[in-house]
Parts: sequence; C-alpha cells; structure tokens
Amino acid sequence: MVVALSAELFDAIELVAARTGNHKRAAVRMSRLAVQAKPSGMSRAEAHLRAGEQWLLADDPTAAVDEFRAAIDDAGPTLDDPRVPLARAMFALDWATAGVEACLRGEDRAELPLLLRLRYRIRVDLGLAEDDYDKMLDSRRAQRGLRDGPAAGV
Repeated sequence: MVVALSAELFDAIELVAARTGNHKRAAVRMSRLAVQAKPSGMSRAEAHLRAGEQWLLADDPTAAVDEFRAAIDDAGPTLDDPRVPLARAMFALDWATAGVEACLRGEDRAELPLLLRLRYRIRVDLGLAEDDYDKMLDSRRAQRGLRDGPAAGV
C-alpha cells in the first residue's frame, strides 16, 4: 500500500512530536515519506521542507540542510520558501565569522577556539568548502598538540 503525502498526515505527525517532544522520530518519518510516498495533497518539496523543520527541532542541522536542499531541488510548491532556513544558517555563519574577527582584533582570545569550532560546524552543515578559518582551527589544534583531545564537535 502506497501512502499519499498530505498536509493532514504531516500535521498529525507534527502534533505527536509537539506533544511528546520526539522531533527526531517525526523527522525520520517525514523524511522517509518525502521520498517514498505518492504526492497527492502535498508536494514532495513541501514534505522535505517540513521534514527539515523537524530535524532542526531535533537538533540535527545537517539532516535539516539536506531536507531543505531536497525541497529546493524538487522545485515543487511550498507554503514557505525553503531558502529561508538556509539563509538563517548562513546568517549564523556570518555571526560566527564576525565573532572570530573581533577576537583576532582584540586582546581577549578566550572565545576564539569556540567560535572557530562553531564556524566549522555551521560551514560543514551547509556543505561549504574549507576556508582559511578552518585552517586556523587546524593550526591551533596542531600547536596545542591535541594534548587535551579533539575539539568538541570536530
């Protein structure tokens, strides 16, 4: 039996996720439906968009970015523009970059490693190429000799 994509089905999944707090389960189900179910009252693009929103709520931005990109690639109709969540992620990257630059200009560099790791994670989630800030993170780790283990999230 093939399930049809519908707003009602996705609304029900979201309602259960909101009630239980289990957004990962909702995201997994929505992601599968976006690929496997037959488009009916909802486009595949809308299904990917809504799955991406659940991945964000489940604290998995990498999976969310994949779903938002799938929505963009599908080019079907959506209630919201899937580029908006990607733009928010890009804004986060710009904010982290501004923080790195402020640390480099100032005397207090205590937050520099944290901001470099944050930039790295955001950039990877967005699928962007390595840049000079990543190299700076690598060189800081090399200077430290990794005596205290790998950086969190890297």
